[in-house]
Amino acid sequence: MPDADKQASLARAARLFGVLAEPARLRILQLLKDGSMCGRELAGELDLTPATTCHHLEKLKLAKLLSQRRSGKRVYYSAREHELARAIRQSLAAPNNSGVNGKRAPGGRGRKPGKTSGRKAPLKTQ
Repeated sequence: MPDADKQASLARAARLFGVLAEPARLRILQLLKDGSMCGRELAGELDLTPATTCHHLEKLKLAKLLSQRRSGKRVYYSAREHELARAIRQSLAAPNNSGVNGKRAPGGRGRKPGKTSGRKAPLKTQ
C-alpha cells in the first residue's frame, strides 16, 4: 500500500475513533443493539435534548455506523451490522475491562487492580 493510501486510511480511522470517543454516541449504539428506536426515544433514554441527540445521531450516520428509516413523522435509527459495530457492542457488553474474550491483558499476572508487587519500599532513616 503506497504511503498516501496508508495516510488516508489512518486519517479515516482517526476520524472514526474521534466519533466513538463521545460516551453518548457509544450509549446510542448500546441502546440500538436490540433493535431500532426513534430519535425522541433515544433522547429520553440519554436524558439529552432532541437537538443534542440529533447531533450525535448525525455523527454516527456519517461514520456509517447507523442507518435510518422514516415512518410518518418519526425517524427510526438502527445500528448497521458490520465488524466494527459488532466489536463495539461486544466491548460495551463486557462485564468488566479484563481484556478481549474475558482474558486478562498480557502482563497482568493475575494480580488484583491496585495491588503492587508486594515488596515494600525501604524505610528512610535520618
